Amino acid sequence: MGLLEYVNAQSEVAMERVLDDFEQAQKEGYVRPDIKRAFIRYQMFKMQEVLNDEALFQAYDNLQELITELTNFFFYGLLTPNNT
Repeated sequence: MGLLEYVNAQSEVAMERVLDDFEQAQKEGYVRPDIKRAFIRYQMFKMQEVLNDEALFQAYDNLQELITELTNFFFYGLLTPNNT
């Protein structure tokens, strides 16, 4: 197995662990139970694509600011706490 295959395999293992954590959070009532694992996985891969969008990156002072915004959007959406 070459380096690229190894990195891809480890990325898949890490993704499954993250998805397992989301599933556990669903069971504990922290994450909506009606969201499918496949949808969460899809959205996480889309977030990676967004991070590679140079045009979007230009709107932020640094990568960390963009990552924070994406993370907050993923978990909290558009609405303020008063509207949820």
